[in-house]
Amino acid sequence: MSPTDRTVPLLIIFFYLSFISSQAALPLQTPIQKDHSTSQYVITAYLRTPLKLTKLLLDLGATYTWVNCDDYTSSTYRHVPCNSSVANLLGAYACLDLCDGAPSPNCGNNSFILFPDNPIKPVDYKKVNGVNTAIIDSFALSSTTQGSKSQPGVAHFGSRGPYNFLPGIDLSKSLLYTPLISNPFGKDSDPDKPRASPDYYIGLSSIKVNGKMVALNKSLLAIDGETGSGGTKISTVVPYTKLQSSIYKTFITAFLKEAASSAFNLTTTKPVKPFRVCYPASAVKSTQTGPAVPIIGLVLDRQEVVWKIFGSNSMVRITKNSVDLWCLGFVDGGVNPMVSSWIRGPSVVIGGHQLEDNMLQFDLQSKKLGFSSSILSRGTNCANFKFSTKHV
Repeated sequence: MSPTDRTVPLLIIFFYLSFISSQAALPLQTPIQKDHSTSQYVITAYLRTPLKLTKLLLDLGATYTWVNCDDYTSSTYRHVPCNSSVANLLGAYACLDLCDGAPSPNCGNNSFILFPDNPIKPVDYKKVNGVNTAIIDSFALSSTTQGSKSQPGVAHFGSRGPYNFLPGIDLSKSLLYTPLISNPFGKDSDPDKPRASPDYYIGLSSIKVNGKMVALNKSLLAIDGETGSGGTKISTVVPYTKLQSSIYKTFITAFLKEAASSAFNLTTTKPVKPFRVCYPASAVKSTQTGPAVPIIGLVLDRQEVVWKIFGSNSMVRITKNSVDLWCLGFVDGGVNPMVSSWIRGPSVVIGGHQLEDNMLQFDLQSKKLGFSSSILSRGTNCANFKFSTKHV
């Protein structure tokens, strides 16, 4: 998908992809940008014939790769017919015969109807005549120094590491691991025909603020096997972490209490939407890992496996006119989050802001996630990555 052209470089993301094929893939790199008008992350790749640099939305929960084929011409176009194995794999709704012209990406009889997601704006693309069906075995991502508008990002294909950053730090040695969990009910499920969610879920068991356990309804943290509701997923298209309303309320209460303690001595001020907790920037001290606020701990499958969220990821700087604030970058996801008209959503969605300056390694073959927490705590940042000359 090609989003708006109003993009500026921000995020460094590494994708280490191993395609299930007898032919080895060459390591490749491509820049990553953040569109600040939508808070979406964008990858660039050379597509079409002749090759043209194309912007694609980075969506961890996307089922497949797709582009808008309006005004699209290609000498290498190959039609994907309805009722084919590819069409069935993608969950085609119906067949379509409305084209009288020559076969092209915009004209092909025996096509199939599909409704891809577009997080940026509503759109209806009814024909999908060609898709990338390569199977991903594993990939990893990490993001750049927060707030930077000059350091480009990178997607890296075909390498499993080491992940070397200046000054001589291999981030692959800093990873903790937790299982990736499957949700049998995705947003494309029908009432009588469940379809597994393409999203990446992890097993959040509890939340800590400043080392103290937050009292919450832990049943909301598990995926309901009969409805698909609950659980925790990771998203690159949701800007800030969303918490189900009851979880959000107890979490906010715990954070406010710890932030007001003698260790931080912070007093709230009038918040700025969509946030509910903000502090004057002048009252918040700075540290190596961002503003000095209580550390948030996401306790995963074992008590010793904790994803630590430091101030650089928990707080959002708001500067506008005479306002200068640090706001807690978590939002209320509602009492009953929904992903479709009848499928309830996850209780926790870890958003893009909380992923920045973190290394995440998705091992799809072993079904596990490796994570580093903020790499600022390791004495490095993603601006220290050196680009090679090969790009996608």
